[in-house]
Amino acid sequence: MKSRSIKKQILIGVNLIIFGVLVLASIVNYFRALHEIDEMFDAQLAQTSRLLAKLVESDPDILKRQSPVVIAIPEITLSLVEVPSAMERLKDGHKYEGQIGFQVWTDSGELLLKSENTGNTPLAPLEQGYFELKDANHHWISFSLHDAHSGIWLQTGQRVELRNELSLYLASSQIGQVVIAILFLSGLIYFLVNRSFAPIEQFCDQLKQSKPAELTPIYSELPTEIKPIQTAINHLLSNISEHIVQEKRFTADASHDLRTPLAVLQLHAHN
Repeated sequence: MKSRSIKKQILIGVNLIIFGVLVLASIVNYFRALHEIDEMFDAQLAQTSRLLAKLVESDPDILKRQSPVVIAIPEITLSLVEVPSAMERLKDGHKYEGQIGFQVWTDSGELLLKSENTGNTPLAPLEQGYFELKDANHHWISFSLHDAHSGIWLQTGQRVELRNELSLYLASSQIGQVVIAILFLSGLIYFLVNRSFAPIEQFCDQLKQSKPAELTPIYSELPTEIKPIQTAINHLLSNISEHIVQEKRFTADASHDLRTPLAVLQLHAHN
């Protein structure tokens, strides 16, 4: 029968349980964070569309233009390397500006206003609500709002790459936190288990070093659960010692009782 180490079983079992719980909690938190991010960005798209509607209403001449008004977007290099927020607040704006676009269309399908980073095709169908649409270069998540008073469609969109970048950052941060937590907890568990098993290992060493001829009781500071084993072993050693003493006494008495008849036989044999 293969012997199993209780110490190893505890270390491996507890570490596996902690690893599973941390991974499961990280996955749940990751998807919850993504859900909250999507809700926040979707709300921003709707809010931007309503703000854009008010700005267009304040400029009635925009409806009379023959060509669409193009709003320039600064060219800022995108980087997935995470830096402090203050370093990303540049004089020209923010790197995420290029990830957000907007358009204004008439009911008849004429483009009146657009951001420089959008094409001449609608960011979404001329229907109210949220949509996902792919153009020649990008994948957009868009919100389309109809203003019945001015008869225009206001569409704001956000590139999926922006949400993917945030998702990648969240995933990497979750992995880092899980690894650090596992390393810390594993070290702590290993220390506590070693400390708990130290008296037991000391007791085992005393048993190995004890000599059979001595049969002296073994006393060591042991956990409450192991104390009965020590008591049973000491009781067994005491019984063995008593039996050896009785055996020696019996041998001595028997040899004394046998001396007289042997001496008589030896005398008769000599005669």
